[in-house]
Amino acid sequence: MRSKRFIVGFVAGFALPAAANLYSYLRMGATGRADCPDCSVSFGFPFPLWVRGGFVGVSDVLWGGLLADALVAVGARLLLGFLLSLTSKTPYQ
Repeated sequence: MRSKRFIVGFVAGFALPAAANLYSYLRMGATGRADCPDCSVSFGFPFPLWVRGGFVGVSDVLWGGLLADALVAVGARLLLGFLLSLTSKTPYQ
């Protein structure tokens, strides 16, 4: 399981969740409505990580979403690393 392919897959598996969360963050700024004082916007994929807005102007980290996103990211990294290690006929040493 310590093959080079597993390590490459594990490291590359970080890019997909990170890119999805970055895209969600950038869209949050683009969809924020200035004409709606009571609206709120959030970002995070697949679970919301942070919310901003409302009449009072609340900004909160959503810890449950952060934990769930971290678990999904680690799971995706392990799965991609494992699948890439299966493509190798003989593991690299």
